[in-house]
Amino acid sequence: MSRSVNERKVYTVTLVIFLFTVLPMVWIFLEEYNRMVMGVAFVALVACAWFLYQNGTPSLTPDEWTPLEFEKKKKISQNTCMYKFKLRNPREKLNVPVGYHVSVKCIINGKEEIRHYSPVSHDAKGYIELIVKTYHTGHVSEYFSELKAGDKVLFRGPTGEYQYREQEKEMTQLGLVAGGSGITPMLQVLNEIVSKPLELSRVSLLYANETEDDILMKSELDQMVAKYPHFEVHYVLHHAPKDWEGSTGLITKNQMEKFLPSFAEDHRLLICGPQNMTEIVLGFARELGWSSGIQKSKGDSKVFVF
Repeated sequence: MSRSVNERKVYTVTLVIFLFTVLPMVWIFLEEYNRMVMGVAFVALVACAWFLYQNGTPSLTPDEWTPLEFEKKKKISQNTCMYKFKLRNPREKLNVPVGYHVSVKCIINGKEEIRHYSPVSHDAKGYIELIVKTYHTGHVSEYFSELKAGDKVLFRGPTGEYQYREQEKEMTQLGLVAGGSGITPMLQVLNEIVSKPLELSRVSLLYANETEDDILMKSELDQMVAKYPHFEVHYVLHHAPKDWEGSTGLITKNQMEKFLPSFAEDHRLLICGPQNMTEIVLGFARELGWSSGIQKSKGDSKVFVF
């Protein structure tokens, strides 16, 4: 827990002790008019203490499971929805660090299931949103699909290893490779950097899906492309319609070489997707001169795998 949060808690406790020890003794010696004034001040101080408490206690911490109330879901593809959960304080922002995730715990058929999701609303006020793809064999995704408004789900976090703040000082070009719902941590990164180019001269995303209907947040990505000249997206479909103008099949080394920045000391490559895709892409990256070919990256690696 941050120092500022602890400081607010200390201030709150001190104020509460003052309210319920010193003030009652002063009350005895006051005249009627002064008691009325003191009463108003007392109410104001109680309200202040409550405000400090509410704003000093975050809805989520990395070490403790906290129930959050499910509010609603929005369908964004044929098998994927965006799920919205309320934070305990409607004024609170989670301020999830770029590339970090939250953990969700569900009890399904008596068994504890934990999954990790990258919020797409990392700095929204009063709520958190997750993108979850429903699989017929996925117990947790099925659990999500059956949620009703008012249901509670256990959350913990945020946690992660990607060191964006350290990386941004050194990057001039950034390449991203995503597969399916692996786009979610990339959206965090894009929302942070595309509108604030700083020294970045180029940001390129290679995004693979099974079909056109499986492409998540396509309209949002296309809007970014239209708005920011230094950002580009290249879609790859395994099963493409006849009128498809993008790439088809699986991601190839030639596509990475053509559409993404080449290896350089001030270039970075981010990868997120199914494990088999990730392993193939890492192999291509190694062949193209990138220095990392390991599955588990360090937060400051030139090639980082979410």
